[in-house]
Amino acid sequence: MARHPRTAEAQELPPLYAMMHAGLEPIAADEITRDLGGEVKKTTRNLVVFRLNSITPDVLKLRTTEDVFLLAWGSDSLTYKAEDLRTIQTWTARKAKWESLFRLHHLLRPKTKGKPTYRIVCQMQGEHGYRRGDARDALRAGLAGKIPNGWLPADENAWLEIWLTIHGKTAVCGVRLSDRTMRHRPYKLEHVAASLRPTMAAAMVRLAGIGPAMTVLDPMCGAGTLLAETLELSKKRKYGTVHLLGGDLDPHAIFTTSEN
Repeated sequence: MARHPRTAEAQELPPLYAMMHAGLEPIAADEITRDLGGEVKKTTRNLVVFRLNSITPDVLKLRTTEDVFLLAWGSDSLTYKAEDLRTIQTWTARKAKWESLFRLHHLLRPKTKGKPTYRIVCQMQGEHGYRRGDARDALRAGLAGKIPNGWLPADENAWLEIWLTIHGKTAVCGVRLSDRTMRHRPYKLEHVAASLRPTMAAAMVRLAGIGPAMTVLDPMCGAGTLLAETLELSKKRKYGTVHLLGGDLDPHAIFTTSEN
């Protein structure tokens, strides 16, 4: 039987991980389980590791997460010392199945016109005996020969992004499936100062237990993010009519909400 061109069978699939704001991990895990049928394998600060029976574009529709990745490798045993750099390089070179990861990435993110671009990203929190740039260099050294010749490095908006995230003694490395629209919603055309972050609003809506025929009131609606996320969830769950009421003392906020 032929496979759908944008799906992959479970026996071939690596784990995935989602990143989110601290405190939203249980809500994100519930969304992954309920909406994607995923199996959550591990939850830690800012991170949920999970498996899916198939990877489809639905994974890019998660609302409470900031980013989603294919897991290349992970470790909970960093030493905080410079010897971690050897671990990063070695695991990147030997542990990850880059060819398979790239193939899965290409299923969900078809190539754009022109030469493919790539970006290597390193994020690091906590005190370590090396700098973030050193960790990125170790990641880059481990990737030697893995990225096809002719691909162009890019500073932003690259087609392929490989991330290394270090938090204390934990490190995860993966191929990014999402893009900026997962955290910056396309509907948010206008902004106001201190506007609620969309992923946070989505989590609040899920916690509130929005249901069919409900009325949702936001008396300080700002940019309308909470109302917009309520509408998105009601559409996804096919709730039919949901009444949304928003108000604000600031006329600019009313204009911004109406635009969004």
